[in-house]
Amino acid sequence: TFLFSQVSVEMDSSPGEKDAPSVRMVSIVCGNMDNIQIPQRQLSWSDFNALRKEMHENQNAMQEKQNQMQEYIKTLEQKPIGLGEEHVGLLGKEHGNVGVSPLEMEVQETLSMIEARYDKYELPMSTYSLLMTEEMRSVPFVTGIIAWAFSMMCLVLALWNEFDNGSPENRLGLPAGVQTEVIVAQYLGVLVGVLMEDEIPQGLELIGKGAEQKLSRRASLGDGSGGVDDTTRLFSTRRVFLPALLRLSIGYMFIICLFIVVVRESTVLDIFFDVLALEFVENIDDVIFGLSKRGFFGPTLRDATNKTHYIETTHASHKFRWWTKRIIRFVYIFNILLGIASLTYVSTMQKKGYYRCKSVSVTFGDAAWEEAFVNVGGVQERRPLQYANFNGIYEEDGTHDGRPKYTERNKEDGGMFKRTVGAEIVFLRSH
Repeated sequence: TFLFSQVSVEMDSSPGEKDAPSVRMVSIVCGNMDNIQIPQRQLSWSDFNALRKEMHENQNAMQEKQNQMQEYIKTLEQKPIGLGEEHVGLLGKEHGNVGVSPLEMEVQETLSMIEARYDKYELPMSTYSLLMTEEMRSVPFVTGIIAWAFSMMCLVLALWNEFDNGSPENRLGLPAGVQTEVIVAQYLGVLVGVLMEDEIPQGLELIGKGAEQKLSRRASLGDGSGGVDDTTRLFSTRRVFLPALLRLSIGYMFIICLFIVVVRESTVLDIFFDVLALEFVENIDDVIFGLSKRGFFGPTLRDATNKTHYIETTHASHKFRWWTKRIIRFVYIFNILLGIASLTYVSTMQKKGYYRCKSVSVTFGDAAWEEAFVNVGGVQERRPLQYANFNGIYEEDGTHDGRPKYTERNKEDGGMFKRTVGAEIVFLRSH
C-alpha cells in the first residue's frame, strides 16, 4: 500500500471506444522513492474513476500525516526530546507495517537535526563573555570587570540619590498622590522595563548551560562515546558562574532602581525618560563590547571580541534544558508580577493618604491685616490681624471637601489646645 504524494495521468480516448479510454502513462511519486512508471494499458471508465478516487484518498491521508508531523515538530521547540516508541510507526503502524518506512526515517533525521540545533550555544556578544573565554589578569578579562563596575556604580548612585531625597516618615520620598494618567504610565514603565531587562534571563541561561555541559561530559565519559567534540572548549564551573552572578547582580539592581524611580515620579514623560536612562546604564557592557570589536580600544580587545565561542552539549542534557527554560520563564513572570503587586500597594496607600505630610511648620512673617473681619461671639468686628500670631505647628486632622485639613497645635508643648480654638488650614474650591 502506497501513500501517493504526486500522481499524473496521460490519456486519450479512442474514436470508437469512448467507454474504454487509453491510459498512456501513469506516473506516481511515493515518498522518497523513485517515480513508478506504469506502462500503457486499457482501463474502463469505472476502473479509472475507482483508481482516481483511491489516489485522491491517499493524497488526503498523506496531507494529514504531514500535518501531524509539523505539529509534532512544533512541540519540540518547547520540549526537545528523542523520537520515542510512541512516535515510531507514525505511518507504518496505521497501515499494518511495523517496520520503519523511508518517510519515517526522514522524520527521525529531521527531529534529530532540530534537537542538535540547541546543543550548540553561542556565548552572547558582551564583555561578560570575556570573563569566560579570556585568562585572568588579561586586558579583556579586566575590561569585563570594569564594564560591570561602571554599570553597578551608576545604578548605586541612582538608588542612593532616591533615598537621599526622602524623610524619616517617607524614606523614599513618594508623592502623596498622582493623577490617573501617571498611575497608568507607572504600570507601563514597570512592565516595559522588566521586559527590556535581559541580564537576569541570560545569567540564568548561562548557569543552565554550564550545568548541561557538565551533565553531557559526565554522560560521555560514562558510555565511552567521547560526547562533546574535543575541539570544543569545556568551561569550568567557576568560569561559568562568575559572569552569570555578575549579570544577576546588575539585573536585580536595575529592577530595584526601576521600581523606586518610577513610583517617585509625578509626570508621564519623566517616567519614560527614567526607564530609558536606566536601560542605557544597564547596557554599558554592550556599548564597550561594540567599541572594542571595532578596534577603538586596541588590537588585543579587537581580537578577543571578534572570536565566537560555544558551549556544546549532548542529548543527555535535554531534560535538564527543559527545566531550565521553565525556570527562566517563571522568574520572568515572577519579576513582572512582583513589580505590579508592589506598585499596586503603593497606589493604594497613596489613595489612603499614607504618604501625606502629617504635620507642617508655618511661618507667616511680620505682615498684618489692619481691618480684618473677626468673628467674636457670632458678631463680626473689624480688628487688626497679625499673621505672626498663627505661626507654629499644624497637624493633619481629618479632611475637608475631600482634602486634608491641618489644625494648629499649642505653641508651648505641641499638643492640642484646651480652651482656645486652634486655627485651621483647609482647601477652598474656587467657583
